[in-house]
Amino acid sequence: MGRFFSPHKIKKERKLMKKSYEELNNKMIDLFVNEKSIIKKIYQQIHEHVTPDFSAEDWLTLHEKAIHGDLLSQRMLLGLWKRKVYPNLKPEIKELFKGTTYEGD
Repeated sequence: MGRFFSPHKIKKERKLMKKSYEELNNKMIDLFVNEKSIIKKIYQQIHEHVTPDFSAEDWLTLHEKAIHGDLLSQRMLLGLWKRKVYPNLKPEIKELFKGTTYEGD
């Protein structure tokens, strides 16, 4: 009986996954850079209406660190989003996040 996955196939799959992750991450960085003014406006609204103790600049800094691979920043960003932002979104906006990791708990 042969192996289900050969070591060569596993190595090839890992390489493809890494490439896909890097491509996605590069797209996220490009989006962040190209749409920073819009993202800043969104974070300003979040600051004013939801997180008065966490400024728009704090959100931007955390977001930037997260997309550049800082795991703690990624967890903090997602945690803040789920606990502070998501519960305050309008139902029609929440619908856009249904079934994603950005949906509140």
